[in-house]
Amino acid sequence: MTEPAVAETTTTDLDLTDDEDDAGPKELDPGWAHQRIEYAGDNLAVRYATMQALMAYQLSSGKYITMERQNDASGLFIDQHFGPDTYDRIMFRMTDPDDPDYTTKSFAEIMGLLVKASIAKIKADNAAAKQSELDKAASTG
Repeated sequence: MTEPAVAETTTTDLDLTDDEDDAGPKELDPGWAHQRIEYAGDNLAVRYATMQALMAYQLSSGKYITMERQNDASGLFIDQHFGPDTYDRIMFRMTDPDDPDYTTKSFAEIMGLLVKASIAKIKADNAAAKQSELDKAASTG
């Protein structure tokens, strides 16, 4: 009896390995022009969401929205608010059976950190805009 043929394994340019050297873990998304949040020892590259992005994400999960549309909206939000290396790192650590720090709750916790940081920035920006208006009114009146 002959052995069944085994498909040749191919590699891609996607590096999901946990490369750590004496300097610490590989920097995720070097040169990222937006914000970062810390989670389980990772410095994740994120982009704080605007209020309309948060609203769109929330509305996309309604019970009358098809699962396909919910998945598309979630994927779009993730693509626009996480650096590519960051997304890969999260997925690698969540699928690593030997990583005790990333659990079934990790993605929700990371999203929670992003939402809280985004809302804090929105509130700070709104307060600064209001103060600017007050200052402008005081200087002209």
